[in-house]
Amino acid sequence: MKIGNLEVYGIIYKITNIVNDKVYIGQTTNEKGFKGRYNYASCDSLIGKVYYTYLPKEKYKEKSIYNKHLLYSIRKYGFDAFKVIEIFDIAFSKKELDIKEDIWIDYFDCINNGYNNMGGGSNGKLSKKSRLKLSKTWKEKYKNGYIPHNLGNKHTDDWKEKMSKVHSGENNAMFGISPQERMDENTFNKWRNNISKSVTRGKNPFASKVVCLETKKVYECVKDAEEENNITGISAVCRKIRYSCGGMHWAYYEEYLNMTKEDIEQIYIKEKESKISKNTKSLICTTTNKLFKSIKEARAFYNCDSHICDCCNNKRKYCGRLEDGTKLEWKYISDLTPEEYIKYDIENKLNELHNHKLVQAS
Repeated sequence: MKIGNLEVYGIIYKITNIVNDKVYIGQTTNEKGFKGRYNYASCDSLIGKVYYTYLPKEKYKEKSIYNKHLLYSIRKYGFDAFKVIEIFDIAFSKKELDIKEDIWIDYFDCINNGYNNMGGGSNGKLSKKSRLKLSKTWKEKYKNGYIPHNLGNKHTDDWKEKMSKVHSGENNAMFGISPQERMDENTFNKWRNNISKSVTRGKNPFASKVVCLETKKVYECVKDAEEENNITGISAVCRKIRYSCGGMHWAYYEEYLNMTKEDIEQIYIKEKESKISKNTKSLICTTTNKLFKSIKEARAFYNCDSHICDCCNNKRKYCGRLEDGTKLEWKYISDLTPEEYIKYDIENKLNELHNHKLVQAS
């Protein structure tokens, strides 16, 4: 809707009884605003439009929704006792409109001392008075033999599928609104706690059992295993993102049932190999043709300063000297050309280094 040249999503309007100061707060997204929401054309008075819009609905109580409290009050005090502000506030989204309506209803105490029957927005709650009235009405109906028209009826599969499509995705009123946004803080905290109690640990029907390969103990879920051993990261081990957690090895129980001794031993071997190569970058001194697994090891061997890395990155040409004064040149193994790889016999040197460190790790 447009207010002058300003495009807005909707407006908040205010109806005030100047005799008893009771207030009604409402919202509308009608293109014509308040006069589109209450579109009785034969009356120029704004409160009159509200009255004559509600009046026909009074005759069809079972089928129409209207504010009976406000209607009776207009009838009692007359049109002159009411003041209408057509644009009391504006909003640029549905969420903002609902929040503002709820805030103004609370500010003017419209539920307990006004004409609103429930809180604002799509998630508005009925007042205690309204809930008691509804309860009393329906109890009397059932005592008098009332039978719901759809009692015992079952929806067909076609109808269920149709309704599912109609209310799925963006068509759903709650689409894109998180539980925290649609509830007040207390309700959300209670909901979160109930969900946490009902689906966490072994209570979750989709939880996977895990087993410790060292102790062979089986746990109902990852959470139970982590809490008992006071560690975190078991899930990453089971998903093969890491090798161990808390000094132990883990696997999903279903996978463990199909594992052989060789499979388990292979896990230990891979971990040892990874510890050898982790956080290291092999390099070679092209002057002496000696290979090192890390810069730290090369510096210690030749008693060099910290500029070997600059040599490997082509920022300087030499770093360190031999006893006879010969300058040392360096390169990362990964930066060698195929010809240099063969020239320096890199493959054999790497195999020797790898086997030597694997023996030390075991």
